[in-house]
Amino acid sequence: MTPKPFWPVTGGSYILMNAEGKGALALVDIDIYPSLDCRELHLELNQQWTFIDTGHGYAIQCCQASKDGRPFYLAITGGFEQHKTQIVPSTIPLSFYVSVVDGGIIMTWPESSYVIELGDRRYGPNAGKVRLGKLADASRPLPNALWHFSCCGGPRFSAPTATGRSEPALGTPASNADSHVRVMNSAHHFLTDTSGQMALQLDRISGKGIKLRAISQDWAQQWRFVPSGAGYTIETRLASRFNSPQAGSSGGNSNNETDGSLYLTIDGPAQPGATVVATRFPVSWRVERGGADSNTLR
Repeated sequence: MTPKPFWPVTGGSYILMNAEGKGALALVDIDIYPSLDCRELHLELNQQWTFIDTGHGYAIQCCQASKDGRPFYLAITGGFEQHKTQIVPSTIPLSFYVSVVDGGIIMTWPESSYVIELGDRRYGPNAGKVRLGKLADASRPLPNALWHFSCCGGPRFSAPTATGRSEPALGTPASNADSHVRVMNSAHHFLTDTSGQMALQLDRISGKGIKLRAISQDWAQQWRFVPSGAGYTIETRLASRFNSPQAGSSGGNSNNETDGSLYLTIDGPAQPGATVVATRFPVSWRVERGGADSNTLR
C-alpha cells in the first residue's frame, strides 16, 4: 500500500499503539529520568501525543509535561540518525515525516529511511526501547514500526505547551514565496551546534554579546523567530536589563521578561568576520534548511 499524507486534527491528541501489540507509546519516569516505552493502554496524558506542523514534518509533543512545566518532544540521541539510535524525550522539538500506511502511521527521520520502531525485548530490556530502525519498504512496514492511532479529541495538556498557549500553534512562513523553512513563531527555540550539546546564548554580563555555552534551560538560550519581510527577526527570550526601559525597577527572578526586546544583528557593516550581537534594533535574516537534516538551519 502506498503511504499517504497524515493530516492530524488541529489541536487534537492521539494514542499511538504499536502494531506488534506491545502497548501504547508512553513518556515514563518523567520526574526522575524521562524516557520512552510502550505500556499497557490507560489513556493518561503521558500516553497522549500532539502533532505540531513545523512546515517540514511534525514535532511530536507529549501532553504530559514535567512538574516545572517543560514540554517534551520526540527526539534522537546524539543528533545523528543511524540504526538502533534511541528515541528520547527532549525539550527541543525536532521534525519527523509522518505518513499513513496499512491502517497506521510511520514516523520517519527526514530525508532518510529510518523510522521510529519498538525494539525486541527478547534480546534484553534495553533492546525493547523505542528507537530508529531501517525501513526497507515504506509500503510494507514491519509491525514494530507501524503505529495505530486514535484521536482522543483535545487539546489536553498537563501544563502550558511550548508556545505558552492551550493548543499547538502552526508556524507562519516568511512572506517570500521561495522561502522553504517554517518555524513555530510563537515558540522559543534553542539554536545548537551540530553536536546538539552547545547552544547560542546571550551574555548576561554585557547584555549584548553572543556565545556558545552548554545547553540548559536558561532563557538566555531561547530564541523566537518573528516573520519580517523576506525572512525572520530572531528575538531572545531574555531581555537585557541594560537595554530595558524598566532597568533597575525590578529585582528577583533573573528570567523576567521586560519590554526591552533584543534581536540578533551584527556589529558594524555586513562583511566576513563581522561579530553577531544582540541589540534592540531588529533586522531580518533569511533562514534556510541546512542540507538534508530538516532540524538544521542556516
